Amino acid sequence: IGTVQLEPGQSWTAEQHINIIS
Repeated sequence: IGTVQLEPGQSWTAEQHINIIS
């Protein structure tokens, strides 16, 4: 599982990122 950085200081996991988009 990779990490996606939206903004400095905000790191999300792939699963969390998918949950946010869904």
